[in-house]
Amino acid sequence: QRLSLLFHTRQPAGDSLSRLTTDTWSVYTATEAALVSPVIHVLTISAVAFAAWQLDPLLAALSLAVAPALAASARYFGHRLRSRARSHRDAHGELTSFVHQVLVSIPLVQAFNAQARNRRRFDELADRWVRASRRAVVTEAVAQSVGGVITTLGIALVLVVGGLRVLEGGVSLGTLLAFVAYVQVLEREANGLLSIHRTLHIAGASVDRVIEVLESDEAVRDPTQDIGALKRVRFVMKG
Repeated sequence: QRLSLLFHTRQPAGDSLSRLTTDTWSVYTATEAALVSPVIHVLTISAVAFAAWQLDPLLAALSLAVAPALAASARYFGHRLRSRARSHRDAHGELTSFVHQVLVSIPLVQAFNAQARNRRRFDELADRWVRASRRAVVTEAVAQSVGGVITTLGIALVLVVGGLRVLEGGVSLGTLLAFVAYVQVLEREANGLLSIHRTLHIAGASVDRVIEVLESDEAVRDPTQDIGALKRVRFVMKG
């Protein structure tokens, strides 16, 4: 409410409503994803990796070999997820703004018989929103699939190398079965971290939209003139 009329002229009321009702929830989502779950996943991975290293260093190293590939995948898809999510939120904001504008101007719409033109404009904005939503969903699905493929290849590598070592007598079959269980735990926890990473980038787009309003410097400022001087000027003018 403290922002200037110029800001609200450039920022449609519908988009501001979208930021208030939808984007603000991203703060809760990002806080929950960043403060609680990562600690649990990291502690679990550390404990399992330590136990695996004590059992067989070579297989433990192979189990953790997928970590750089997962990190590269997360880095590659991170900004793309954020960009797609931002496009989706902006398209939704434009659609909400247009609907709000039409609803508060129903008398003018009917007076100028603008129903058909508004319907065409609504269809255009809705199509843009659907396309942005589709791109965001596809990008998230591809990122999730790539992470799954990398972890699956890591499990396959451990099974192949571990099977050869069992045949050579380097490790026992029980050790290999233990590593299979370890790798499954590592895969689950790694996918959990990747899911948190995707969630943070998607929520980051909404956080950016909230920060744009909070950090705007176009607030209407209180007058800094001397109130007493203003009263004296008013008295002189009346006199």
